[in-house]
Amino acid sequence: MHYVDAILHRSTAVVVVVAVVVAVVAVVAVVVLVVAVVVVVVVVVVVVVVVVVVYSSLHAFFFVGFFCGERTARMASSKTCFKPF
Repeated sequence: MHYVDAILHRSTAVVVVVAVVVAVVAVVAVVVLVVAVVVVVVVVVVVVVVVVVVYSSLHAFFFVGFFCGERTARMASSKTCFKPF
């Protein structure tokens, strides 16, 4: 019986060690998943901010450029329309 008890004790220890290893691996997997989700969210936020800033800058630039171009076109047409010769 002593031999059987030793085998059972050893088997229980192995089961406990395996359970602890599985638990640690599960915790590490959850942490990695959470970090990955946070990284994805941060990247999406940064991309959205960059797109908004670039769009706003380009929108303002084209808005100003639109009126300058209109004035230039008016001057060009006035020179051609009211040319005395």
